[in-house]
Amino acid sequence: MNFEVGLNVLILFQIIIDLILIVAFWAIYRRLTFLDPKKIERLIKILKESQELTTRLQEEISATSKAKVKKTAPIDVYTEIKRLSSMGKSVEEIADRLGLTQTEVELALAKRPK
Repeated sequence: MNFEVGLNVLILFQIIIDLILIVAFWAIYRRLTFLDPKKIERLIKILKESQELTTRLQEEISATSKAKVKKTAPIDVYTEIKRLSSMGKSVEEIADRLGLTQTEVELALAKRPK
């Protein structure tokens, strides 16, 4: 008798699990069919456009920062190199701060006016 009760409980438990799985699969199916291919294509298009805009913005920022360095008059750069050097800054620190190579800073320091 106990064996039959235990078996009935297991069968009932299995039926409940099966019903839960059926409901879960149905919910997943509804979610997947809810995704419209046109909406997915539109999302991909928007993502590509935003990626292109980001790339252009990065290029413009880079070009602007390079233009600022080029607009600086050489005499101003030389004066700034001298000033930073007199403050005890190393060649590497001066180069990093001014966006120059270490060789450029070394040449500027070696070319002190007489």
